[in-house]
Amino acid sequence: MEFYEVIEKRRSIREFQDKPIARNMLERILNAGLPPLVEPPAAMGVADPNR
Repeated sequence: MEFYEVIEKRRSIREFQDKPIARNMLERILNAGLPPLVEPPAAMGVADPNR
């Protein structure tokens, strides 16, 4: 599939679940779009939704 074909057929699905994400999985997702040898950006997450 060509790049522009992928972009044109892309769609967003926004159905969220009320479940925590494992820290290692969240870090992997956040780092997925970074080129190699780039320091990951600082990110802040909420581990306790009551705070």
